[in-house]
Amino acid sequence: LDVPDWLTADFLKSCLESEEEICKSVEIVSHSVERAVSPGNNYGSNMYRVKVRYKTSNSEYSLPLIIKSPLSQSGSFDANGELSREVCTIEQRYYSEFINKTYSLMKHSIVPKHYTSPNPACVVLEDLKV
Repeated sequence: LDVPDWLTADFLKSCLESEEEICKSVEIVSHSVERAVSPGNNYGSNMYRVKVRYKTSNSEYSLPLIIKSPLSQSGSFDANGELSREVCTIEQRYYSEFINKTYSLMKHSIVPKHYTSPNPACVVLEDLKV
């Protein structure tokens, strides 16, 4: 598995610190990355299953995530990659804007928890399969 250069402990730290329930002083202890779907089963994006171990000032936690990113080839986007990037950006807005407003009205979650990505083209969600 070729793990993208940007999928680092710093990236994950930024995502976790975007969540209000997690304090702002998160330390990533470890993380592992694997494919979320078999090759050839997802044509519109790259999907990764990431297991993150992190600690705060008082405890250590484990958090499973799904990270969805646009397709790319050698760091640059081809024609399909540009479409994939646009779709991912729209999906990111859906989770960060629409779902947040829906949650405030309903007071319960109807989708996986969303974490704000430092890359607006990436969608970071809790992994419900684990």
